[in-house]
Amino acid sequence: MSDRSQATMASTASRRPLPLGSATYQERTDPYYSYSSTFMDIPKRQAPSIVYGDNQYDYEGGATFRHAGSTTKALSNLAQKKYEARERQRAISLLSVLFAAALVIHLTTSDYFSQIMPQDLDKTASLNFANGQAGTSKVGRGDSANSKRQTNKGMTNDEAMEKVALGGDNAEVGAITLDADQEFWLSLSNISEHTTEDWNATDIPFFWHVPRAGGSTLKAIAGTCLDLVQASETGVTEGHGHDESVQVFEVKGAKYVNVDTTSIGGLARAKQLNLADSGSLDIVFSSYIKESAAVFSESHKGRGFVLLRDPIERAISMFYYLADQPGNPDIADMTVEEYAQSTRIENNWMVRYLSDQMEGEINKSALEKAKEALKRKFVIGLTNEYKESLYRFTKYNKWTLEDEAVQEKQDNCVSHLAEFGIGVNNADKKRPEKGDQSWALITWQNQYDIKLYEYGIE
Repeated sequence: MSDRSQATMASTASRRPLPLGSATYQERTDPYYSYSSTFMDIPKRQAPSIVYGDNQYDYEGGATFRHAGSTTKALSNLAQKKYEARERQRAISLLSVLFAAALVIHLTTSDYFSQIMPQDLDKTASLNFANGQAGTSKVGRGDSANSKRQTNKGMTNDEAMEKVALGGDNAEVGAITLDADQEFWLSLSNISEHTTEDWNATDIPFFWHVPRAGGSTLKAIAGTCLDLVQASETGVTEGHGHDESVQVFEVKGAKYVNVDTTSIGGLARAKQLNLADSGSLDIVFSSYIKESAAVFSESHKGRGFVLLRDPIERAISMFYYLADQPGNPDIADMTVEEYAQSTRIENNWMVRYLSDQMEGEINKSALEKAKEALKRKFVIGLTNEYKESLYRFTKYNKWTLEDEAVQEKQDNCVSHLAEFGIGVNNADKKRPEKGDQSWALITWQNQYDIKLYEYGIE
């Protein structure tokens, strides 16, 4: 188990949520909880840095956007590139000569062996034919694409993956060798692809909770206004974290199942209790996509939806949220700019969680994978269009009531919570403006999330 998972599980054990709907509903004293309302741990990454031209400067070393020696460094880089270009040309010339020599040797030796070994070659071909193979003893030997390799049952990996996704017997499929991308998509197979699949009444709504993007308000709306039985962190309060079977209980009029789907350990317990097939819940809240997918089943898949917020606004909101939480004196004494230069700021949170790349630097391939996952697995709402997004989610999940009086009360409840929200930052907080250094630093740390957000809006 990773350090992140252990830290998350440790924090889960010590949390004691206050009643839903109170002014301090999202306040906690646990430092890991203070990172977000879903108990995330900060993804490990490299120290904050920025690239100027071909040079990378470490903020912790005191560098700024414009380095004093940048002109000298640029001239030096230009000279170095010219030298490297000449060396590449020399290497290409040398390789051409070597290739020509190798071709001559190959043609010469081929003629020689064809004259002295024709009978042996014929015997080899006959032996292979007798074994049911046409001229080769290896299946797919010349095909480098992993998806074309065959299992020991004669299927390609793509065929085997499809059979597993459709509930096929693993013994039928045989041994499968999957690359990283295939493993990733197979791990999400229990979340419905809304772009290709018809709406299924047995699917369970799954809200991917992006921190500081309206998720806490949606939890309150689901429990207080829509009367939905939810799986979230509140499910393990009052000692229910040790129940041996799935149960439903109430906290201040809202209904919860007795699991915590906002932590890795809680999701593992939910899977062990066979939560998805219990028929006891209406909605799951979690920030962990792959681990949540493992909780769902073939007969009860997850139906994904998400609220997106401008990554820069979300990062600023996260700073003020953390600064207001007990146990974060280091952040409380920081300015926004200092926070943006520290290791406490998030680094492309959405892309990391969607692409399942929590450590190290990420690149465009992670962004493309995140785009594809967002497109295939989630219906998108926007926090700056909160009421419209709620209407879309209600329609998508078919959350309707036949009683008109109850419907009116429900609508008023939703409108009130959507307007005032839960865990919203104070309006008097000073916000960086576009063009400020702090704004530029936050932009750098979230450059891929910004591209993903723009893609989601489209």
